[in-house]
Amino acid sequence: MFACGACLKKNAAERTASHKDGKGRYSVQISDTVSLRQMTPQMYHAYFREYQNDPELLIDKKQFKPFSYTPKWVDEYIQRQLARKRLCFAVMLGDEIAGEIILKDLRPRESAVLSICMKNDRFKGRGYGTQAERLAADYVFHSLDIPVLYADSILPNLRSQHVLEKAGFRLFRTEGDFKYYSMERQDRAAHRLLLVTCFEPFGGEAINASAQALELLPERIGDWTILKYQLPVVFGQAGEQCLGLIETLKPDAVLMLGQAGGREAVTPELLARNVRWARIPDNAGNEPKGEPVVHGGEDALFATLPVEAMTEAIRAAGLPGALSATAGLYVCNDLYYSVLHRVRGTGIPAAFVHVPSAQTLSSERSARALEAAVTAIDEKKGTVE
Repeated sequence: MFACGACLKKNAAERTASHKDGKGRYSVQISDTVSLRQMTPQMYHAYFREYQNDPELLIDKKQFKPFSYTPKWVDEYIQRQLARKRLCFAVMLGDEIAGEIILKDLRPRESAVLSICMKNDRFKGRGYGTQAERLAADYVFHSLDIPVLYADSILPNLRSQHVLEKAGFRLFRTEGDFKYYSMERQDRAAHRLLLVTCFEPFGGEAINASAQALELLPERIGDWTILKYQLPVVFGQAGEQCLGLIETLKPDAVLMLGQAGGREAVTPELLARNVRWARIPDNAGNEPKGEPVVHGGEDALFATLPVEAMTEAIRAAGLPGALSATAGLYVCNDLYYSVLHRVRGTGIPAAFVHVPSAQTLSSERSARALEAAVTAIDEKKGTVE
C-alpha cells in the first residue's frame, strides 16, 4: 500500500480542543482527515519549509537552535534516510503535510522502530500524531508482517509519551534519559475502537448535556479506545455524518449520545423507530411530520449492544439508570435508526443512550454512568444481547 504511494485514511480519532464559542455554547471540535503517504523529495522540501523544531525534543535545551530551511540540508537529510534504508511517510491532513513518521531498524518478521515529528505547533496536541502512529502500526503489523514495534521518548517530553500511550504503546523500560515503549501485534488486535457521538446544542439552549458528558468520558475504558465526535441536530445530516465516520474509522462498536431534558436517569434506548416527527424545528429549520427515516425500512430496529446490561451497570455504580423503550421521534431517533439500518450485517453493534439535562444530573455523574455502561459493553465484548 504505502510502497506504491497509496494512502491509508482515517479520521483523527482523538478528542481535539473543546471550547465555548462567543455565545457560550459548548462544542467538541472534529479533527480533519489523517492519512499516511510515502514521502517524496518534493514533499520533504515542502515539509521542511514550514518546519519548526521543538526544544522539548532535546535533552540539553541549551543546544537548541531554531531550524532554518536550506535546500542542501534537506537533500542531505533525504540521502541519509535512503542510506539507512528507512521507510519515511508524511502525516497528511487532506492535502497538507502535518508531520513525518519514520520506520527504522527494520528486522523482517522481528521488529521495527517508529519515530514521529509534527511540522509545527499548529499540528500538536490535537490527536493527529496518535492517529498517525496507529496507522503506521497497522502497516507494520499487517503489510510488513513485523510483530513488534518499538518507540522511545526523552524523559522531559511528556507530550510524546502521552501520544505513544494513547496510540497503544506500553512502557517497558526507563533507562538514562529515555523511556522505551513497545506495541505487539496482538496488543493492537485487542485495541478496540468505540465511536461515541454527541450532539450540538439545539432549541435555543446554550449547551447540550451529551457533549458535556462525552468531554468528561475517559479516552480509554477497558480494552476500548474512545473516539469522540459531535454531530449536528439536523434530520438526515446527523446520520450521514455518523455513517461517514463509521466508514472511515471502522470502529468495533458505536455508541450514540443525546440529551433528554425531561428525564432524570441515564437511559439506554431499546429501539429506534422508522419515523421523523419534529415537535420543534431542527437546527436547519426542518420540521418533518411523519415521514420515514428510511423508505421501505422496518417499523423499528432494536439495539445491537447489550442495553439491558448497560442499564444494570449504571445502577450498580450507584447512578440513576433506566432502560427506555424508545428514543423519541426527533433527531436522536433519526440518527439511531439510520445507523442501525446501515450497520446490519457488518458485525458493528450500536446503541443510543440519553442523558438528562445538566441541571438534573451533573455532567460528571452522567460521564460516570456512561463509563459504567461502556464497561458493560466491554464485559459483553460488544455482542448482541
